[in-house]
Amino acid sequence: MDEVRSGSESAEDTGSINNVAVPDPGVTAQSGDAEPAAHACSSPAELRKASAQQALVRRRGDEDRENSERLTRLFMFNAFDRAIVNVSYSFDMRRVVPESALVSVSFIGLDALGLSYSADTGLISGVPRKLGKFTVTFSFSFRGQAFTRNAELTSVSLWKNNPVPAGTPFMKPDEDSAFIAGAEDGSLLSLAGASKRGRSHAQDGRPRDDDFCIDSLTGTGWQFASVADGAGSARFSRRGSELAAEAGRECFRKSFSVPVFSAKVDALLRLYTESGDEASFTDGLRQLFAPFFSEIVRSYLDKADAEIRNYGGVSGFAGMKREDFYTTFLCSLVRKFSQGRLVVSFSVGDGAIGLVDASRGISALLNRPDEGQYFGETMFLSENIITEPGEVAARINIKLVDRFDALLLMTDGVTDPVFSSDRNLNDMRCWLDFWNGLSQTVVFSRINAELERQLLGWLDFWSRGNHDDRTLVAAF
Repeated sequence: MDEVRSGSESAEDTGSINNVAVPDPGVTAQSGDAEPAAHACSSPAELRKASAQQALVRRRGDEDRENSERLTRLFMFNAFDRAIVNVSYSFDMRRVVPESALVSVSFIGLDALGLSYSADTGLISGVPRKLGKFTVTFSFSFRGQAFTRNAELTSVSLWKNNPVPAGTPFMKPDEDSAFIAGAEDGSLLSLAGASKRGRSHAQDGRPRDDDFCIDSLTGTGWQFASVADGAGSARFSRRGSELAAEAGRECFRKSFSVPVFSAKVDALLRLYTESGDEASFTDGLRQLFAPFFSEIVRSYLDKADAEIRNYGGVSGFAGMKREDFYTTFLCSLVRKFSQGRLVVSFSVGDGAIGLVDASRGISALLNRPDEGQYFGETMFLSENIITEPGEVAARINIKLVDRFDALLLMTDGVTDPVFSSDRNLNDMRCWLDFWNGLSQTVVFSRINAELERQLLGWLDFWSRGNHDDRTLVAAF
């Protein structure tokens, strides 16, 4: 880590300050080295007055000397404490500037780090967001004189960003993003996704285990989104999440490129409109979509088996099995009908799918995160999902709504720091707070050319103890 010299290390050095004028601590009301002497014939009152004046001169000289030393430390040395990226920073300017000058302090470039100065408190504070050495222009007034100086403030990271070793099987980029602009008339939603390697993975030089998929079939009106989180204990989980994303996309394009599903959903919607029987409508849709989601699971397993056949005899891949590709999988299908927009979701494992309508202050959790026997455990895509009777249908959630702001899918790298508990995942207010905060950083607009960059930037937020891969997909 870079070392920054503190002003306290050289407090006794009071040399020149690079041509910046500083009040001379020796300047007093009288010139010369000697203190003003009292007249021999002075009265007691005059002597007391002269003594008080002498004390005042000495006190002002001491103050000026102290202030001069402070200014010298600021200008000659980098007196600002080193900042740590994503960790709260606070620096009291009274350590280097006379208190009477605090109200006149101004900075240029401080906001580039995510920091700000308060004249009320005299503190530089905030959470640094960038790594490196930054030049900050610092100005203030003292005793009628103006001072300006370019000072350096360094921010470092406690986390290392180590590359994945060359030759690592099934390598993938440390981050990925995608965007599909929706239709101007609102018939098709915009889809955006981003995935970022977690700090813990970067620290150890491990690959990103998360993956995602977004897809849109303009001709049919159907849209698809998924996120997957490879199991940390699985050797090739990074490939497993990728296989799940590929299986979802392929099955979606195969099944929904023809109008079969749309016609069947239309028929169920008409019956629902006539009867108002929501239970029958929901059950009918579950039975209709269960084979499709089963096909995704089967396709994923077939792809894992193909990898085992292809690499099983290669050095370093011996003993490969399906468990080496374990991954969670969450996905949603969306299509607009005359009765509203239909959202059909399916999930295996942790993570979350949420629907948010901020304008009306409502939200809904569209999946039930799986929990294992022990803390931190969850379920993964496996043969049991499709062999257990009714298991797939039980994992399907149906939602028909007239409108919403966003459909959000995310891995536990996002849910753990944002929601922290299953109770909060089911709390409508937590979802609304989450969306309000996210949409202040990311501009969710079909014409925002910076959306992917903004989403990747947001995924880099700091949360103590939560440094896993993070993946988020939004349909809006």
